[in-house]
Order: sequence, then structure tokens, then C-alpha cells
Amino acid sequence: MDIKMIEFMKGKLRLLILHMLSKEPKHGYSIMKEFEDLIGYSPSPGTIYPLLKDMLKNDLISVKVIDEGKGRSAKVYSITKKGIDYLNEYKEELSRILTFAESMKILRNMGLTRISKIFRRLMEVLPSMNEEQRSKIAMLLNDCSKKLLEVIEEVEISE
Repeated sequence: MDIKMIEFMKGKLRLLILHMLSKEPKHGYSIMKEFEDLIGYSPSPGTIYPLLKDMLKNDLISVKVIDEGKGRSAKVYSITKKGIDYLNEYKEELSRILTFAESMKILRNMGLTRISKIFRRLMEVLPSMNEEQRSKIAMLLNDCSKKLLEVIEEVEISE
């Protein structure tokens, strides 16, 4: 992944974290778990904690260390006024991200994971296929595309 893509993804994660924290303060682990629910995977601690550190440095969030007893403490992150302003500035982008995340969740529940596995297998065997097999795949994809567009158009007409 190139540096532009990494920065692009960080921007999306930053907005999602601010959105989460706008609802209530959270531990880093809670943020990772909410990502699991929201987008279907949890970014690694190596992704989340440096991003939280950067957000702290830029005053988008604050942190409070809570004593949990028995010598244990936890960091709880909260959104700041600057973070709320940032979130408001990018609310349209956040709305698109949340819509996309919700759509992905629905698709996963409809079998997207299975379809993704099939496409990965297809990508592996495609170079080994003969023209007749490739033609069958092309016809199936074309037919599927047409049927999906028919349903999409039904929804668009009814709106």
C-alpha cells in the first residue's frame, strides 16, 4: 500500500473514531471493537494507537487515565471542541463513510464473504482457463450485472 492510500485510510479512520467518541468516551480496545461492528474488521493496535496519539497531538481528542484498581489503569479517550469542529467540517464525508459501512454490513450478511472467497479463487484459476470457460464466466458476470442493475433501478424509481 502506498503512502497516499495509507493517508487516505487514516483520514477515514480518524473521522470514524471522532464519530464514535462524539457518542461517548471510549478505551482504545472499545474503539477497535466498535470498528469490528461497524466495518467488519478491527484495525490492529499498531494502526489505532498511533492514530490516537496523532489525534491527541492535534487536539482532536483528549485522554484521561482512569484507575481501575489492583494497580491497573486505563486510558479513556474523549472528543474535544476542535474534534467536534473537525467532525462537523467533514460531516458529508462521514455520512458517505457510514452509509458505505452500513451497506458493507448488509452485504456481508447477504453472503459477500462467500462471494469474495469465490472471486479470490476465480482470480487464481482465471489464467489457467480456456476461452470457453472464460466466456462462461463473462456471461455469468454480465447476467448477474444486469439483474443487479434491474433491482437497483427498481429502488431508484420507487424513491
